[in-house]
Amino acid sequence: MRYQHTMTYNAPVPVVYKMLTDPQFQQQRAEWGRPVAAESTVTPGTGDAATIWLSRTLHIDPPSFLKALIGNQITILESQVWGDGDGAADRTGSLVVEIKGQPGGVNGTLHLTETGGVTTVDVNAEIKVRVPLIGGKVESYVAGMLDKLLTKDASLGQTWLAER
Repeated sequence: MRYQHTMTYNAPVPVVYKMLTDPQFQQQRAEWGRPVAAESTVTPGTGDAATIWLSRTLHIDPPSFLKALIGNQITILESQVWGDGDGAADRTGSLVVEIKGQPGGVNGTLHLTETGGVTTVDVNAEIKVRVPLIGGKVESYVAGMLDKLLTKDASLGQTWLAER
């Protein structure tokens, strides 16, 4: 299933990228929404490259067709890999999201572009769940969860930028 989501920030790409690669921002992001457990790391690379890793264990209330498969708690493992921007105006990073112990996941890209001092973050991904008969329903459920998490992430980011 193709998945797309867009977030906007009233700041230029370098400022948004600095926020995204800030360890404190990522820890706040991991802890937002009071998960059962959360942790994050930001590992710098060459130039301004960075690898971001997040783990969040969340209580959920899945639909009945999923409850037997996943229960009421999941652990979401996320990694973002950003290469050296080398002064480029736009940035692209890779995104991988797994639900621990479940078949399938999310693979895609994050693309930062700027127009008039406003940065748009476009998430383009493929959600794949390898469960016979109900895989499509599970993919739709995962897409809905991603929408909620990314909407919260955008709100957190907008607050973060406004306070700095």
